[in-house]
Amino acid sequence: MAHVRRQVRDRLIFKMKEIPEFKKVFNTSIFAIDKADLPAINIFTESDKLDENMGYIQVRNQTVSLSIHGEGGNVVDDLDELLVLVEKKLQEDPTLDGVLKSLFFFKIESSFEDADSARGEIELSINCLYEIDERDPEIFL
Repeated sequence: MAHVRRQVRDRLIFKMKEIPEFKKVFNTSIFAIDKADLPAINIFTESDKLDENMGYIQVRNQTVSLSIHGEGGNVVDDLDELLVLVEKKLQEDPTLDGVLKSLFFFKIESSFEDADSARGEIELSINCLYEIDERDPEIFL
């Protein structure tokens, strides 16, 4: 088994692959995405905050970024439309098959290369709250 952080990312990747508008779904930190792979989404962990401890039970709050990349003459509107699909997909199952206590959106940021390239990115940051037994960080409680 993998660390619960990876399991959260893997579940998010699986959900995003169900959105047919994405040509590629990546599980990595930032890197250049080829034009042929657009539109694409990149999923990566920003941080993990360790909250309460109750004996060996630990509450964790994992921040995950879902970075949507696109290109074209109407890239701002196109990215917003893809963001709608992502948000709706996440709300279909906010516990990611029962492993999370909650999932909520907390930040949306966008950036664009320049007017000539019409290439941009919109990033949705989500918080994933879950519990583990700190003696076994591969198992959700």
